[in-house]
Amino acid sequence: MLGEALAQALVPGTGLYATKTPQWHDMIREAGRIKRILRADRPLDGLAVDVYIELWRGLAELHVDTGESGLRAAERAVALLRRVLGWLAEHGRIRTFPLPPTRWKQKLAEDWMQTLRVHRPDQALPILPSGEQGPSYGPAEIKLIFDHLEDVDARFRILLELGAEYRGGQVIRCFRSHLRLEATAAEPHGTLSVPGGGHRKPGGVIVLDAHQREALDQALSSEGVLGPLEGAHRAGAITDYPLFPANRLVRGQVPVREGIKPLHRRTLNDWLGQLETSLGIPHVKGRGMHGLRRGLATAAEDLVESHEIHEGVANALGGWKGAGSVRARRYVKKRPEEARRQAAKVRQRIRHPQLPTVAPKAPPSDPPE
Repeated sequence: MLGEALAQALVPGTGLYATKTPQWHDMIREAGRIKRILRADRPLDGLAVDVYIELWRGLAELHVDTGESGLRAAERAVALLRRVLGWLAEHGRIRTFPLPPTRWKQKLAEDWMQTLRVHRPDQALPILPSGEQGPSYGPAEIKLIFDHLEDVDARFRILLELGAEYRGGQVIRCFRSHLRLEATAAEPHGTLSVPGGGHRKPGGVIVLDAHQREALDQALSSEGVLGPLEGAHRAGAITDYPLFPANRLVRGQVPVREGIKPLHRRTLNDWLGQLETSLGIPHVKGRGMHGLRRGLATAAEDLVESHEIHEGVANALGGWKGAGSVRARRYVKKRPEEARRQAAKVRQRIRHPQLPTVAPKAPPSDPPE
């Protein structure tokens, strides 16, 4: 039965996950939705490719009815079903299993948005052709955001200062052990190692500049948002801690507690939306943290096209593969330290472009009663 197979595949240690990682918790949630849509008592024999289509269409209807799940969660659910069936076949519990349709993510998105257009037209987004990028922030908006980071949560400020060019989901997984504060001749302000997420999400090493180090020192000081955690770390009371913890702040600081977890990636978009409102930046559907990263990548590509920086420097700036020609990859491979140092020099230039001063707009006022 499908429900029994999902339960067996998600047993820590013997199934797909060695331990209860954050991804394991996500998969437990998606497994519950799979059983709701496809029924826990569904036999595994005779499953066809249509089972994936049935799943994502059911999840789309569930989203319309209850607001649960979302497009990315639906992708995780389909991928989980594929992994579970593959795991069962690997262990000899089923002989064959269907694979998802070709280009299934594109087809899922098309079905999803079609369902929204029928039931929730205000939430439907246009489906972009494969390879085309979504909306992004322009240079003036990027400058406005980075000029007013003091207006948001201190954890969000330090996250954007350190790793706005990387995926937010990667940066929030950084721990204190990923940070090197000791100065060297080549890296006088230290480095931050961003963990990777497979071939599609390469990590990287950020060579900190003076501006980033100043913001980091402020966060780690006794009065900073990470002050209690850093104090306990230096005293040996804790061995490590997330640089972007999810715990509720107490008088502007993260208290030392057991079980401190990193921020959820959705929180980043919420904070970015609040910053948009306070600065009067128009909200554009589908932009968010990915839109900020796309805007920074576009600025880097403009510098490459004008021959002001090397392609490899653009790669080292944010772990981007879009600027990743063979020539660029060879440059980063042969001279990684030089590429990272050059990236540190152009980072602030991209974040604070030389544009006419843009004053923040007043947030919209409530309509008169």
